[in-house]
Amino acid sequence: MKKKSWIIFGLLMASFQSWAAPTLKSFDAAYDIRPDYTYTVRTKIAQVATSREDLDELTRLAAQSYSKGREEVRLVEAYTLKSDGTKLPVRPDQVFRQARQASSGVPIFDDTEVPQVAFPNVGVGDTAVAVWEKVVKVPSFPKHFFASDYVCGCRKVEYNRLVFRFPANLPVKVYARGRYVVSERTSGEMREITALLEDFPYIGKEPSQPGDLDSSANFLVASTFPSWEAVGAAYWARAKDKVTVTPEVRRIAEEAAAGATGLQAVENLYNWVVENIRYVGIFLGDGGYVPVSAQETLTTRFGDCKAYTTLLQALLAAKGIKSVPVLVYLGNDGYARLPGPIPTQFNHAMLYVPDFNLFLDPTSQNHFGTLVPEVRGKFAVLAGEEPRQVSTPVGRAAVEIYRQESRYIVSPDGKLSGTSMLSVEGGIARAFKGLVTADPVATARNILARFAEGGSGTLIVLDRSLQYKFTANWETPNLFQVGDLLSFSLPQGLALFYLNRFQELIASPTRKNPLVLGARTDERTYRLVVPEGYRLLRTPTAIDVSTIAGSYTATYTTNGTELVVQRKLVLNKDVYAPDEYPAVRELLQKMLQDLRAPLVFTK
Repeated sequence: MKKKSWIIFGLLMASFQSWAAPTLKSFDAAYDIRPDYTYTVRTKIAQVATSREDLDELTRLAAQSYSKGREEVRLVEAYTLKSDGTKLPVRPDQVFRQARQASSGVPIFDDTEVPQVAFPNVGVGDTAVAVWEKVVKVPSFPKHFFASDYVCGCRKVEYNRLVFRFPANLPVKVYARGRYVVSERTSGEMREITALLEDFPYIGKEPSQPGDLDSSANFLVASTFPSWEAVGAAYWARAKDKVTVTPEVRRIAEEAAAGATGLQAVENLYNWVVENIRYVGIFLGDGGYVPVSAQETLTTRFGDCKAYTTLLQALLAAKGIKSVPVLVYLGNDGYARLPGPIPTQFNHAMLYVPDFNLFLDPTSQNHFGTLVPEVRGKFAVLAGEEPRQVSTPVGRAAVEIYRQESRYIVSPDGKLSGTSMLSVEGGIARAFKGLVTADPVATARNILARFAEGGSGTLIVLDRSLQYKFTANWETPNLFQVGDLLSFSLPQGLALFYLNRFQELIASPTRKNPLVLGARTDERTYRLVVPEGYRLLRTPTAIDVSTIAGSYTATYTTNGTELVVQRKLVLNKDVYAPDEYPAVRELLQKMLQDLRAPLVFTK
């Protein structure tokens, strides 16, 4: 399974399209499945650009990716159909093949190629048509077939059909949610299942909602897996031989455990894997689903999530500690099950240690016992000798903590100078690993320019463990207009999370989709010093608000020449259901009102 790079920086950012993609005039996919579970699928996709922005999307949305080790793809035909009926065929030199773009920040190698079509003379109102044929020569899992399709509402769809033809004795089932109309017929020794969806409108996405697997109104699964447990068993069938405890594995386990037993041994082995293995994704042939051996990872000292998991499992086994691989989705999907059992539900592997009821994700390189938000609260399958469905632990505000201690000095010329001590604990700390090696000056400048009031400074790492601590120093010139009256909201300054970014998540009074926020406690103390001769005239009213979503408190006190502002936000859950959104919105609105409230000083 491929590692999805979904790193949050600052607040979990909202990202959504401001316009619909090209209209899908028709999508027609015909699968011919053979008795050995290899198959051929012919796909015809016709799209209409309704704006100039849509034109840039036509090529990308008509592309057909494939694995060169297991599959073959050819373009049957492609053309632009002008609005006056003129047909402009795509020439061979207008078809381009390129490697799939890998995740940024980590090395990933695979054999995926993406043929793309440059449609000639296509304009608004024209139809771009591409017909592809893909031959799957080796199934992803022996003796299994699976495929999926979804219509999410991110663009208008007029016609969407899938047809599956296969020998009647193959156990293919089709599962669907939403508006797919599924029909079936048998002719002799062949079965045919058709799924049709027509006239689905553009809906658009809400900020910080789950991804398409979870939130698509229409999702279709075709699969020969009889259950989710069968998916786990199929993974384990090819992974179990990779967990062999070789003499080298045993030696490393003894050294890494350092004489510890029980939970301390688990922690020591986990930390050894995190500190000594680097992430490199290699997904050639069936490498997307089959791990390399623990011994191979010890030799190379690199691997993907499956390699991390397999090595840690082998090291634990060498110390007599049982563990089980966990199939889960890393990212903004996977909170809910797809309509039917299919490996597409998962893109990540980690480990479960039953003796301690402990989920471990060594690939994330997080502090022992913590999970990044992207794997928390997810539907998962334990893929061992006795596969079963589970849910990964949810986030807890008590252990996901951001703390900030800041001192602000306002100069007579209106300059703001600031110093801060910043710390992050729990699964959210993983988001800031990249800052450990980042340029401290450039990082400070970029953060201040993008999220705060501008200026320059440094953001320096003090603690390079997996629970990060930073010191920040910065200046923002000419920030305030200094006169007889000095009035301003407390500046954002140089920070790691910016609370005002919540504004874009709660703009709408209602929601239809869950809201992904991430459980956390955010504690901040500011000590503000203004120019000599000013006295405090007015501060905002202290606030203490609680809802089912969490709580927010803010106090304003004086300590000699300093104004001390203390703020604390608690978010109880990683994900809030639509019926919980009003409580989230009420809480965050109160917080945002407090952030905007003015401090007033007079001479």
